Amino acid sequence: MSGSIPAGNLQRTGEYHTHRVSTFHEVYWTFPFSGEIEFPVLQDRALYTVDRDGVCYAIDAQTGTLRWKVSVGDTSSMEDVLSIALNERTAFVSTGPFVFGLDLQTGQETWRVHVSEITNEENTAVGQILIIGHFPTGLVLV
Repeated sequence: MSGSIPAGNLQRTGEYHTHRVSTFHEVYWTFPFSGEIEFPVLQDRALYTVDRDGVCYAIDAQTGTLRWKVSVGDTSSMEDVLSIALNERTAFVSTGPFVFGLDLQTGQETWRVHVSEITNEENTAVGQILIIGHFPTGLVLV
């Protein structure tokens, strides 16, 4: 199984154990967003993120080219709690009381569920299961 873990590790310390980058030689690419984005996730040469307007993006990590962009709805009336987690085939996007499943290749919405109240930014995908931090329940598995 594979998935993404927010905050770097299972302990959620924000620490990533990797090699130090000794020097930066150049900026390889930039990508403009209309507003604030949430934690981007890198998987299989693509960068996935969601912005505060409820728009999800898949960007080619090598070229900075947009692969797909899809809106999961107007989040202005929601609590503005947005997050994204990935497995091998699906981007799990939570926007306030809704969770969406988006196909990683096309961005097409494959399912949507209303989980009531609000979700938080600490979602984790493990295989075909999404673990959602949820208020007031605690945890919800989708």
